[in-house]
Amino acid sequence: MSTDAPTFDPSDFSVAPRGRRVDKPWGYEVLLSPEDAPYTAKLIHVRAGQRLSLQLHDVK
Repeated sequence: MSTDAPTFDPSDFSVAPRGRRVDKPWGYEVLLSPEDAPYTAKLIHVRAGQRLSLQLHDVK
């Protein structure tokens, strides 16, 4: 069993905020993933009394 711990490379680390807020009629989204990423991670805030629309994608 190896006792070598992974090393931390500070050149790959950033404390810069990544979240970008996008206002919507029902609340807002905070986009958490980098803009050039092949995926999107979102935090969704829906205001009280509002609701989202139903969406269906056969192919996305």
